[in-house]
Amino acid sequence: MSNVVSMTTTLPKIRFRDPQLEMAHGAGGTASRRLIEGLIAPILFGPRIGPLGDAAHVNLDGTCVAMTTDSFVVRAARFSGRLHWRTGGERHRQ
Repeated sequence: MSNVVSMTTTLPKIRFRDPQLEMAHGAGGTASRRLIEGLIAPILFGPRIGPLGDAAHVNLDGTCVAMTTDSFVVRAARFSGRLHWRTGGERHRQ
């Protein structure tokens, strides 16, 4: 009797064809998009890939928060150095 388990793994369809990674792949333009959509997303999500955005949506105690490291998403006219957020119409400070 054999204890070998047979698993079939479906490999994701990789569309990334650039011969090597270059600085342009980290610049946020077309090369970055090719890298993410053609290599990274298929490996992480497989065929069930959904829309890709600039932020990760995290649920914190029933409140959906969008977190990003992209400094060009929001340009504040003034930043006091304090963290501000809203929940249900209330304004909170930290």
